[in-house]
Amino acid sequence: MRSQATFVVALVVSAGLSVQLMARKPVSSTPVTSTIVDNASYQIGSDGLGPYKNGSSVRSLILANGDYQLGGFYVSGATRMVYLNFNNPIAGTGPGGGAPVAPPGGLYNVNIASDCALIGLSYLKVAPGSTIQCGMNVHFAYGGQTYDLHQAPQLFPETNRVNITCTSAVGAPCSAWTVQPSAASGYDVANLSIEQTVKGKLTYVKQGDFLVSFLIYITNP
Repeated sequence: MRSQATFVVALVVSAGLSVQLMARKPVSSTPVTSTIVDNASYQIGSDGLGPYKNGSSVRSLILANGDYQLGGFYVSGATRMVYLNFNNPIAGTGPGGGAPVAPPGGLYNVNIASDCALIGLSYLKVAPGSTIQCGMNVHFAYGGQTYDLHQAPQLFPETNRVNITCTSAVGAPCSAWTVQPSAASGYDVANLSIEQTVKGKLTYVKQGDFLVSFLIYITNP
């Protein structure tokens, strides 16, 4: 039986607009439809309720800066969840070099964030038929702790970025994407950590590395 949990994620907002930029109409985020494929071998799956469409129960967006977000944490009264499983731990990567530790597999209220802007890339600028690689992070909470499942080599060198492929027709702006592991094995390495704030600074306490597989289809609309 899949269980439910809550989730926490931090939002960072930056500003610094010139008078000229302030006079322009703000660029809006793009609502998209996200479909998480269910497969017995995948560690990230759907809640079984069909595609995730941006609205009152979940956020499914490509942001103005070209990043992607999927989840219900920012949505009051969110009802859509994502299934997470930690059944592929990598031995010796847990606390003190021991076995990895993780919450049980189940349904969690998450925020999946694929941050391309950090490395100068964008979902909106992927050429049809081309693939880029960006980080991905899954935020969720369990047992009073906030967790992050990181795929971000700039912070956690052992992890993999994800492949983002534009599947739109050649010659058209990208309006359809797939997101999946970049590792040749089909299983990326992800770092599972607990978020802690020490003297006002956010830190991560590693719980272990895990192999993860998944497949997400994104379409506009």
